[in-house]
Amino acid sequence: MIYNQKNNIINKQIDEIFNLAEIGILAEAKYFTDWDLIKDEVIELCFNDGELDSIVQENDIGYYLETKNDGLKTKLIQKLGTDDSHTLFQYVIDNYDSDEIAHQIYYNILSDYYEMQKNELLREFAIDNNIYRRISFNGDIQTLISIIEKDGTGNCWAKNFNTSEAYYGGDEKYDYVFQGEATMENVDWKQTIYLRMVADYEDEIRLKRNAPIKVESIIIEEYNGSTFIGSTNYEYNKLLSVGSKYVY
Repeated sequence: MIYNQKNNIINKQIDEIFNLAEIGILAEAKYFTDWDLIKDEVIELCFNDGELDSIVQENDIGYYLETKNDGLKTKLIQKLGTDDSHTLFQYVIDNYDSDEIAHQIYYNILSDYYEMQKNELLREFAIDNNIYRRISFNGDIQTLISIIEKDGTGNCWAKNFNTSEAYYGGDEKYDYVFQGEATMENVDWKQTIYLRMVADYEDEIRLKRNAPIKVESIIIEEYNGSTFIGSTNYEYNKLLSVGSKYVY
């Protein structure tokens, strides 16, 4: 459920912090991003991409109708001629794409969810700007580096080491985990926030295509089948391009 008192308090506190902060990476975030414009674009994506049911849960709608006092519930009761909670609930679910009131309820839920994800991302970047990309590959580190330097790193990264995942791996012997430094202007905030709204557990950071990315180091993890053997750290410290396509 995305609506609860704790999240509302946290969001207000975070907003106050960021409204007062005018230095460093937080100032960059304000300068490079029109958050209100991105919000409308992200919400439009949510309505049109087929993932809406995975973002807005039924209990979100029930909680909204039960606790919000923004006039929409009153208008809905007047429209339907009943205050039966099940009838109101089912009408909103069935008619969000054709009824203005039901659509606005969904929009408000998505708007609050957007603000929560935006604030969480800003909190993460206030701590540090490290991001991680994991690649499963059978070859050695020099072979992989030659490919990455030629084709780009790929634009799908994670904010945390433990949530980086090699989606295209199979039975590769090595996982190479790239640690990079993201800059605020090179993050694709529209896609990043949208993907967080769809699956926030992945800690996705989506970079703009062809953006520069500084790779500080590469962690080499060796496996025997699914058994982890050990890891070593490869110092790299080089500026690369994200590239224009997915790599591994």
